[in-house]
Amino acid sequence: MNPIKKVIGFALKKAPWLGVPFAKNPIFIVGSGRSGTTYLVDLLDKHPDITSFPGEANEYWHVGLYPYHEKQPMVPPIWIDPVTFTRRSLSLWPMGWKFTIKGVFGRHCLFHKSKVFVQKTVMNNFMLPEMLEMFPNAKFIYMVRNGWSVALSFQKKEVEKYAHPIYRQYVGADDYKTIRLRHAAYWNDIILKVEEDKHLHFSDENFLEIRYEDLVKSPEQTIAQIIKFMRLKMSPHPEFVRAIAEVTDKNYKARQELDADEKSELEEAMGSALRLKGYI
Repeated sequence: MNPIKKVIGFALKKAPWLGVPFAKNPIFIVGSGRSGTTYLVDLLDKHPDITSFPGEANEYWHVGLYPYHEKQPMVPPIWIDPVTFTRRSLSLWPMGWKFTIKGVFGRHCLFHKSKVFVQKTVMNNFMLPEMLEMFPNAKFIYMVRNGWSVALSFQKKEVEKYAHPIYRQYVGADDYKTIRLRHAAYWNDIILKVEEDKHLHFSDENFLEIRYEDLVKSPEQTIAQIIKFMRLKMSPHPEFVRAIAEVTDKNYKARQELDADEKSELEEAMGSALRLKGYI
């Protein structure tokens, strides 16, 4: 890094709000965790005109509550009560914190000159209107995946985290069925909330819903739809083309590992969202 950029980078790190003028209109990738959002952003990051923010910036979006096991707040974790968690999180933003978030993103844009800036977050599904208010020209890509696969994937991914004592009041670390049931209900809450906000606050111009099932069935067509939404063109870059060709379907795990009785039990917890999205 040249000396000038090094000085600018140091200044922006110490005073992030100085980066606000460099913040491009972001494209946020949202939706339930374990819905393929990471898969998608990693793929898009291989397009030469796209840069993605590293990580989900939860330490900024949820500065007072994240990491949950370290902050140990007096509110349930987001997957138990997302409304209370989000309301409390927003109330804990320090004065001017919006400018800090904008500045952090602006710093990234300054040092990664691309046409489109992407930021993925799966903990912000209950604050999409607030995000849109902060970034009026932002666009949102909303990933949806069937709830059975999401619940199973959460259990597999997060099981070690739930061994922490702070989670014991909500679920046993080795109680896999309860973990899946909790996350099925959480998935249901996300689907219903985003659906409501989609109609109240968004339009086809700034909101694109993508199904994981469509992505893995027709990756090139689905990615082309996303790239068009971003007002870009498909790229012949080898890494980008290869990433699209290597898209694979992981939904088979739920089909193989969840028996009929448990699928029915999970369906009771998320039937509203499953019907809404045509999964049943």
